[in-house]
Amino acid sequence: MPVSKDEEDTIYPWSDAEIDTSCEEIEEQLSALIGNCYDSQPAARSGIIKKEVAEILGYETDGRGSRSGIWKSVMPYTFAPHRLQVRTVGIMNNLQIWGSEAEIFSEDSNRIALILMDSNGCVRDVVVLNANEVSQWDGTGTITIKHQGTITQSAHQLLSENQVVNNTEYDLESILEPLIGEIIPDSEVRNQGEYVTEIVAECFGEKWEEDGEFPDLELRIEDDDLGSEVKSQRDDVIDFGSHSPNSDTITESGYSPREVVYIIVVIRDSTINGIICSRGADLEKAGVSVISSVHGKSQRRVPPRYFNREVERFSQPKCSFLKSICRFLRLCR
Repeated sequence: MPVSKDEEDTIYPWSDAEIDTSCEEIEEQLSALIGNCYDSQPAARSGIIKKEVAEILGYETDGRGSRSGIWKSVMPYTFAPHRLQVRTVGIMNNLQIWGSEAEIFSEDSNRIALILMDSNGCVRDVVVLNANEVSQWDGTGTITIKHQGTITQSAHQLLSENQVVNNTEYDLESILEPLIGEIIPDSEVRNQGEYVTEIVAECFGEKWEEDGEFPDLELRIEDDDLGSEVKSQRDDVIDFGSHSPNSDTITESGYSPREVVYIIVVIRDSTINGIICSRGADLEKAGVSVISSVHGKSQRRVPPRYFNREVERFSQPKCSFLKSICRFLRLCR
């Protein structure tokens, strides 16, 4: 059961206390996560990892998640006594912090634990740094506005019946179907998105070059001029950027997001296994929910040096049979 406010002071006697330990010490503890692999979607995976971090740092989880039981997140911290926020970072090497969690940068001495993931959903390294150092990385120092959406279970059901779900008046199935089964090289998400947009454009006989404009493509289909926005999705959360698909505001290109055709390319295990096509106004009918609220996001680029040291760490022979014991004894590093 969720903990009531009256119970909170008893259950969380440490609410105003701080644990005096260094970033290096925390990093040393959390390195026990290295080599752990997770099959779940990024959002669920993040919750599982945070619970494991709680157990490593000595918090009681009582078998439940971060919103109930003994351990509780207190914004902007995941673990208030450690003044620590835990973030998972995927292959795009981008650190994304949403909404009130960006307040972690309000105090230079606050800590951020970066759980660096590889393309197989495994922890490749753990880095713990002061917020002051992270705040100096390249990226958006101020919160930017982003619109989001979700590929729902109903969309996945449609994709199980037809790998190209076409919710438009145009014959896009025959044009895009050859992409099904295409292998997408593992790379940063930004580069991967550019690659997918290029091959989608080629299906229409077009050549695409990044210009930062919305929509990505301007096509001529069945005597109609059509704007199209391409989304490359390894998970179910879609970043629509600054343009909500429900908006009828005409952009500089002359298209409104509502009339633009979104081509959502679903990638699993580095392979295109589904494509959803729909005008922005009709995405819900295709099983893509559009979140009407706007989310603030602070985004920073993780410097390459924090990924290079992973190479050094794993250049040594890996443990296999006694993998968990080796991690515990730190013999695999």
